[in-house]
Amino acid sequence: MSVIASILVVPVTEELFFRKYIQDGLTINYKPYQAIIFTSILFAFIHIPFISLFYDFMDFSFHRSYITLFGGIISGTLFYKSKSIIPSIMFHLFWNLTSYIV
Repeated sequence: MSVIASILVVPVTEELFFRKYIQDGLTINYKPYQAIIFTSILFAFIHIPFISLFYDFMDFSFHRSYITLFGGIISGTLFYKSKSIIPSIMFHLFWNLTSYIV
């Protein structure tokens, strides 16, 4: 996957799916903080590098998912407080850009 896709396309699609679709749907039946936490856990789960369990050349680490959990909580809170998907998308874009620069 190209760096540009990781910085521009992935954040938009992930935020639309996790915040707009899942979190919005969960807030119908659950408290907002419960929806944010559950959605953030799912978001972190997809970032676990499961493929590395099967290949010796990749190191398995939960570090990426642990950090992603906190990013998901921030994105979820931004989405909930602003009532708009734009702040969480912008945060995710900045997060991914920063991870490539650093």
